Amino acid sequence: MSRDEYLIACSRYIELNPVRAGMLGHPRDYRWSSYHGRALGRPDPLLDEDPWYTTLGNSPEARAMVYAEWLEASVSGGEWDCIRTATQQGRVIGSESFQAEIGGKVGRRLIGETRGRPKGVARHEIVL
Repeated sequence: MSRDEYLIACSRYIELNPVRAGMLGHPRDYRWSSYHGRALGRPDPLLDEDPWYTTLGNSPEARAMVYAEWLEASVSGGEWDCIRTATQQGRVIGSESFQAEIGGKVGRRLIGETRGRPKGVARHEIVL
């Protein structure tokens, strides 16, 4: 997954999070959703001009339509699981080079080992 794919996946995850949590039926029903600006074209001073969003169409109307369709499209369970696991483990989704780049920026390793004691190792076997 590239940096752009990662950001796009996270955008959908964030936009649909209140729906998945059962708080409401659609992102448009959530007061703080960027859906109002991106899919409905309502001015929102808190939204920046996202480079990915601007590639969705040649006009604001076209971009809004594509964005709304993108959110309505079904999302594979694997995408949610991947994002959820990465979040729980404090990791980044993406290629190893992308993970290394972000790890360098935040000052910690994001590739490889998981947190906690290795599975199958008894507490008394760990030597400090």
